[in-house]
Amino acid sequence: MEEFSYKVNYNKNNILDITFTQDGSGAYPDTQTRHFAINLKSGNVIKASDAFITSSLPKLRDMLEGKLQGELKEILESLKDSKSDPEDVRIASEAQEQLGYTIENLDNFEVGAKGITFLYDAGYPHVIQAFEPKGRYFFSYSELKPSIKRDGPLGQFVQ
Repeated sequence: MEEFSYKVNYNKNNILDITFTQDGSGAYPDTQTRHFAINLKSGNVIKASDAFITSSLPKLRDMLEGKLQGELKEILESLKDSKSDPEDVRIASEAQEQLGYTIENLDNFEVGAKGITFLYDAGYPHVIQAFEPKGRYFFSYSELKPSIKRDGPLGQFVQ
Protein backbone atom coordinates (compact mmCIF):
# COMPACT_ATOMS: atom_id res chain seq x y z
CA MET A 1 0.00 0.00 0.00
CA GLU A 2 1.30 3.40 -0.96
CA GLU A 3 -1.50 5.70 0.14
CA PHE A 4 -4.77 5.62 2.07
CA SER A 5 -7.10 8.61 2.03
CA TYR A 6 -10.69 9.62 2.49
CA LYS A 7 -13.07 12.23 1.13
CA VAL A 8 -16.12 13.53 2.95
CA ASN A 9 -18.74 13.94 0.22
CA TYR A 10 -21.57 15.15 2.46
CA ASN A 11 -21.84 15.80 6.20
CA LYS A 12 -25.16 17.45 7.07
CA ASN A 13 -28.66 16.56 8.19
CA ASN A 14 -27.48 13.54 10.23
CA ILE A 15 -25.88 11.92 7.17
CA LEU A 16 -22.16 11.36 6.71
CA ASP A 17 -21.23 10.32 3.19
CA ILE A 18 -17.58 9.30 2.92
CA THR A 19 -15.32 7.56 0.41
CA PHE A 20 -12.09 5.77 1.37
CA THR A 21 -9.38 5.25 -1.26
CA GLN A 22 -6.42 2.89 -1.11
CA ASP A 23 -3.59 3.02 -3.66
CA GLY A 24 -0.87 0.44 -3.99
CA SER A 25 0.92 -1.82 -6.39
CA GLY A 26 1.80 -5.42 -6.86
CA ALA A 27 2.12 -6.73 -10.38
CA TYR A 28 0.12 -3.64 -11.44
CA PRO A 29 -0.80 -0.34 -9.84
CA ASP A 30 -4.14 -0.70 -8.09
CA THR A 31 -6.68 1.70 -6.63
CA GLN A 32 -9.59 0.54 -4.53
CA THR A 33 -12.40 2.64 -3.14
CA ARG A 34 -15.09 1.94 -0.56
CA HIS A 35 -18.01 4.21 -0.08
CA PHE A 36 -20.34 4.60 2.91
CA ALA A 37 -23.41 6.75 3.51
CA ILE A 38 -24.00 6.62 7.26
CA ASN A 39 -27.14 7.58 9.15
CA LEU A 40 -25.65 9.46 12.11
CA LYS A 41 -28.83 8.99 14.16
CA SER A 42 -28.48 5.19 14.15
CA GLY A 43 -24.81 4.75 13.21
CA ASN A 44 -25.83 2.34 10.43
CA VAL A 45 -24.80 2.40 6.78
CA ILE A 46 -27.81 3.51 4.75
CA LYS A 47 -29.13 0.75 2.49
CA ALA A 48 -31.56 1.19 -0.40
CA SER A 49 -34.24 -0.53 1.69
CA ASP A 50 -33.80 2.18 4.38
CA ALA A 51 -34.06 5.07 1.92
CA PHE A 52 -36.46 3.93 -0.80
CA ILE A 53 -39.96 2.48 -0.87
CA THR A 54 -39.56 -1.29 -1.29
CA SER A 55 -42.03 -1.53 -4.18
CA SER A 56 -40.02 1.11 -6.10
CA LEU A 57 -36.71 -0.80 -6.02
CA PRO A 58 -37.36 -2.76 -9.27
CA LYS A 59 -38.17 0.50 -11.10
CA LEU A 60 -35.00 2.14 -9.73
CA ARG A 61 -33.01 -0.90 -10.83
CA ASP A 62 -34.51 -0.61 -14.33
CA MET A 63 -33.65 3.11 -14.51
CA LEU A 64 -30.06 2.37 -13.52
CA GLU A 65 -29.79 -0.59 -15.88
CA GLY A 66 -30.78 1.77 -18.69
CA LYS A 67 -28.06 4.26 -17.69
CA LEU A 68 -25.46 1.48 -17.39
CA GLN A 69 -26.36 -0.05 -20.76
CA GLY A 70 -26.26 3.40 -22.37
CA GLU A 71 -22.77 3.99 -21.00
CA LEU A 72 -21.60 0.57 -22.16
CA LYS A 73 -22.94 1.24 -25.65
CA GLU A 74 -21.08 4.58 -25.74
CA ILE A 75 -17.83 2.84 -24.78
CA LEU A 76 -18.15 0.35 -27.64
CA GLU A 77 -19.15 3.05 -30.14
CA SER A 78 -16.17 5.17 -29.06
CA LEU A 79 -13.82 2.23 -29.57
CA LYS A 80 -15.26 1.56 -33.03
CA ASP A 81 -15.25 5.26 -34.01
CA SER A 82 -11.60 5.63 -32.98
CA LYS A 83 -10.77 2.66 -35.18
CA SER A 84 -9.43 0.71 -32.20
CA ASP A 85 -7.96 -2.70 -32.69
CA PRO A 86 -10.83 -5.13 -33.40
CA GLU A 87 -9.47 -7.35 -30.63
CA ASP A 88 -9.98 -4.50 -28.13
CA VAL A 89 -13.58 -4.11 -29.32
CA ARG A 90 -14.14 -7.86 -28.91
CA ILE A 91 -12.62 -7.91 -25.41
CA ALA A 92 -14.66 -4.87 -24.30
CA SER A 93 -17.83 -6.39 -25.74
CA GLU A 94 -17.27 -9.72 -23.99
CA ALA A 95 -16.53 -8.01 -20.67
CA GLN A 96 -19.79 -6.06 -20.96
CA GLU A 97 -21.88 -9.21 -21.42
CA GLN A 98 -21.48 -10.04 -17.74
CA LEU A 99 -22.59 -6.64 -16.45
CA GLY A 100 -26.02 -5.71 -15.20
CA TYR A 101 -27.67 -3.72 -12.43
CA THR A 102 -29.21 -5.75 -9.64
CA ILE A 103 -31.35 -4.79 -6.66
CA GLU A 104 -28.24 -5.38 -4.48
CA ASN A 105 -26.31 -2.77 -6.49
CA LEU A 106 -28.83 -0.16 -5.31
CA ASP A 107 -27.20 -0.17 -1.86
CA ASN A 108 -24.15 1.66 -3.20
CA PHE A 109 -25.02 5.34 -3.53
CA GLU A 110 -23.61 8.74 -2.65
CA VAL A 111 -25.76 11.31 -0.89
CA GLY A 112 -25.39 14.91 -2.04
CA ALA A 113 -27.11 18.23 -1.50
CA LYS A 114 -28.94 18.06 -4.85
CA GLY A 115 -29.50 14.32 -5.27
CA ILE A 116 -28.18 10.80 -5.22
CA THR A 117 -25.37 9.34 -7.31
CA PHE A 118 -25.67 5.58 -7.65
CA LEU A 119 -22.30 3.84 -7.92
CA TYR A 120 -21.59 0.73 -9.96
CA ASP A 121 -18.27 -1.12 -9.87
CA ALA A 122 -17.80 -3.35 -12.90
CA GLY A 123 -14.74 -4.94 -11.28
CA TYR A 124 -12.72 -5.19 -14.48
CA PRO A 125 -9.19 -6.56 -14.11
CA HIS A 126 -6.37 -4.05 -14.49
CA VAL A 127 -5.55 -5.08 -18.05
CA ILE A 128 -8.96 -3.92 -19.38
CA GLN A 129 -9.89 -1.14 -16.94
CA ALA A 130 -9.65 1.36 -19.79
CA PHE A 131 -12.91 -0.18 -21.10
CA GLU A 132 -14.67 -0.03 -17.73
CA PRO A 133 -17.75 2.17 -17.30
CA LYS A 134 -17.42 5.07 -14.86
CA GLY A 135 -20.51 3.75 -13.09
CA ARG A 136 -21.75 7.05 -11.60
CA TYR A 137 -25.43 7.76 -12.24
CA PHE A 138 -26.94 10.93 -10.77
CA PHE A 139 -30.63 11.49 -10.05
CA SER A 140 -32.00 14.65 -8.44
CA TYR A 141 -34.20 14.39 -5.37
CA SER A 142 -37.14 15.61 -7.46
CA GLU A 143 -36.61 12.71 -9.91
CA LEU A 144 -36.44 10.24 -7.02
CA LYS A 145 -39.25 11.80 -4.95
CA PRO A 146 -41.84 9.09 -5.77
CA SER A 147 -39.38 6.40 -4.60
CA ILE A 148 -38.00 7.98 -1.42
CA LYS A 149 -39.39 6.87 1.94
CA ARG A 150 -40.72 9.96 3.66
CA ASP A 151 -39.75 8.56 7.08
CA GLY A 152 -36.34 7.33 5.88
CA PRO A 153 -32.99 9.14 6.05
CA LEU A 154 -33.55 10.81 2.64
CA GLY A 155 -37.14 11.85 3.34
CA GLN A 156 -35.93 15.24 4.57
CA PHE A 157 -34.91 16.11 0.99
CA VAL A 158 -38.40 15.66 -0.50
CA GLN A 159 -40.76 17.00 2.20
